[in-house]
Amino acid sequence: MKTDMSLADVALACGFADQSHFTRVFSAATGLPPGAWRRATGNAGSPAIF
Repeated sequence: MKTDMSLADVALACGFADQSHFTRVFSAATGLPPGAWRRATGNAGSPAIF
């Protein structure tokens, strides 16, 4: 949820073929594209927490 990884890197780490595929699935599930979700929730550029 909190990472400084690019959305493309997040997509690949989660097993998506590419960022476009990740964005389509994420948007369908949340109603927002991942970049907008990051900005809305204040998670853009946050350090990774595992």
